[in-house]
Amino acid sequence: MIPVSKIRCLGSVSQKGQHPMKTENRPNPRPLSALPELLSVPSGICSVIGSGGKSSLLLSLSLELAKRGRVILGTSTHILPFPHCPLVLFSSSGISVRPSAEARILKDSEKEAEVTEISSCLEAAFSLSPLPILCLGSMAESGKLSPPPVPWKDLLPYADYILIEADGSKRLPLKAHAPWEPVIPEGNARTIAVIGGSGLGHPIKEAVHRPELFLSILREKLSENPSGSEALTERSPVTEEMAALVLEREALFDKLLLNQADILSASSLSRFALAFRRPFIAASLRENYCFPMPLAADCQP
Repeated sequence: MIPVSKIRCLGSVSQKGQHPMKTENRPNPRPLSALPELLSVPSGICSVIGSGGKSSLLLSLSLELAKRGRVILGTSTHILPFPHCPLVLFSSSGISVRPSAEARILKDSEKEAEVTEISSCLEAAFSLSPLPILCLGSMAESGKLSPPPVPWKDLLPYADYILIEADGSKRLPLKAHAPWEPVIPEGNARTIAVIGGSGLGHPIKEAVHRPELFLSILREKLSENPSGSEALTERSPVTEEMAALVLEREALFDKLLLNQADILSASSLSRFALAFRRPFIAASLRENYCFPMPLAADCQP
């Protein structure tokens, strides 16, 4: 159990005197090609939730998993098309394919030749790219994709891995989930949560998607202790303990990736590990490295 005093008061990564972790101090840094192993990504459907790097993680996983089999990328909510692979679009009149160089949402006036047979369409799409990766979805507003009309589990015969972005975060590094989130597809085999280290030390209202829900979880914890009368507000900075508590209380995932580790100090990572109390993967998807964080007992703040 995380002490209430630490939720309220412990310093954050933005404190003066803290510095990003140096390369030589990272525990067993590995390239991003190790992520499928470290995150135990199975064949079948894998959902990615959270904030601070979901799309980057999906891109990295797709590139590595494509060495092992066919990969389909998609969403259970809304996403922008991935630019590194062919785009398969469902519409009321059929299914169309665009190569990655032109992966964008089609307007009605510029529809290409369409097919209605899913298997034929997917075979054609896979043939357009040297890597067996597709992005798949229905046309939606604002240049985004929504889920296809076919359940994701029904597409399992056509791919070894189906990677789904299962919630949104408004491009913020942290979030709390609404009651209807995440939208996990039927047949899901693994759920990976992502959080962004850049949100630590910043005010809740600036760093968190759905800050009111984030605060609600924290206040519920404070209410369990008579000494927790000190008010939390949207201006309160996010500490490592706060982020860990919200993850613990929501309990929505199997594996956790803490992204943006390149801007965190070693002490900040250790404090988060002590609060989270479970192994997790730290990474910088931007700097192309990742490493497993040990159990809290092995960390020093």
